Amino acid sequence: MRRTVGKYTLGIVLIAVGLMVVLETAGVAPFPRDAFLTWWPLTIVFLGLEYTLASRDPEVRVRISGGAVFLTVLALGFAWAYQAYGWTDLINIQYPGNFIAGPTEAYIYEIPIDEAFGTGVTGLSVSATGGVIVTGTATRSVTGTATVTVRAKSLDEAKQYAGEVKLVPRYSGKTLYLEVHRPGSLAGKASVHSSFVLTVPEDSDLKLSSVSGSVEVQGVRGRLELDCVSADIRLDDSPSRVEVTSVSGDFEGVLGSEMEELSIETVSGDISIEVPEGTGGSVKAVTVSGSITSPGDVIKASRSGGRRKAEGSVGSGKTAIEIETVSGDVTFR
Repeated sequence: MRRTVGKYTLGIVLIAVGLMVVLETAGVAPFPRDAFLTWWPLTIVFLGLEYTLASRDPEVRVRISGGAVFLTVLALGFAWAYQAYGWTDLINIQYPGNFIAGPTEAYIYEIPIDEAFGTGVTGLSVSATGGVIVTGTATRSVTGTATVTVRAKSLDEAKQYAGEVKLVPRYSGKTLYLEVHRPGSLAGKASVHSSFVLTVPEDSDLKLSSVSGSVEVQGVRGRLELDCVSADIRLDDSPSRVEVTSVSGDFEGVLGSEMEELSIETVSGDISIEVPEGTGGSVKAVTVSGSITSPGDVIKASRSGGRRKAEGSVGSGKTAIEIETVSGDVTFR
């Protein structure tokens, strides 16, 4: 029996390209093309997983569909082509670099942030395409800066477009939302990259989203939710609950004595968790191609169904620890 693979990977890529164009045109998300171009290596991962799953049956002869691979490459090429400013740029032989490099001049500026937590406000949500650094202190305000980079054909154009980029804090329920908004009118003309350095109330609940860059949080005792594409993450032992979803990038964290839950889900990237004296908890960890290690090998890993699984406990704390990764190593130290 023969089986051809590649069509599911193609389907995923086509859906992603469609969403990219829709969000970019509508101005719903801040520059989703950056996220898509950062994620493109996942197509290789998807194709490999599709091939591996199909190859589990020894009676099946598996081959990769040349047509599906060609269309996948074509879709990725469209994403890069869409990075140009217009069809005239794509065919203008005087600017062949536009097809690959897109914007070439950058204008960088800072936006000051000083927002007081109103009555009943307990949470902060930050969306960035770059890094986010957050420090918790005994305050009732969110202060700091948003660093914005606008890239366009020329520096003058970048400065002009920067006037259309806004950071408008908004409140919804118990949460303050911070996001640098790039209007849909700049689609195909300029890219906008944002990063944040913030000081927040130490008892805040945080929700941070980042495409690329470093995400660092310290001194925040509330609940912490991270949604990252390609970012290295570093956390201290302060949060009461931690939930991390990431595509690529390493995670470094420290268990706290008051930490109730630590949940990490990632595709690639190593996970390192420090277990100080008096902390720890139950562990459920799963990885496809990585390793799971702990001091004294107190957590035993076994392979089942193509995945390495481990259950057990580390230290003496009561934190519920759940980890799932495809290709990263998991280390307790």
